[in-house]
Amino acid sequence: MVESHSDLFECHRVPGHLVCVSTNGTIKRNGAAVMGRGCALQATRIHPGVQVDLSKYLRSQGNVPGILFLPTGTNGKNIPLGILPVKYNWWEKADLELIRRSVEWLDELATPNTRTIHVPRLGCGNGGRSWEREVRPLMRGLPDNVIVHY
Repeated sequence: MVESHSDLFECHRVPGHLVCVSTNGTIKRNGAAVMGRGCALQATRIHPGVQVDLSKYLRSQGNVPGILFLPTGTNGKNIPLGILPVKYNWWEKADLELIRRSVEWLDELATPNTRTIHVPRLGCGNGGRSWEREVRPLMRGLPDNVIVHY
């Protein structure tokens, strides 16, 4: 793992790079997933409608890490967006077990070292967790092709 004080989305459209956002498992009455703060909110500004894509994923796969393939509208290629659950419900404090599962998934994805993966400090913004005491120790063993942005 490499820590970087930079924009999480700077490499979002670069081939071989995967940007991941922290998510929760809440679906609103209108059928869209809650993505109202932090890097999830940034993703909605870059990709309007991603809330519906995440909602479909949550309904079919559950609140588990994965990759959404979002249409670009320009060159016909889909852009991958990694989703890393840190909460069950948007209003709760981030759950360390969900973060651990997301980190395990990241480790499996990153181990072949075929792409660079960009992630936020999981659960440390609106999730209310401590980077130094709680989350960094969980992420410390990730390979150097995982870039943690803050």
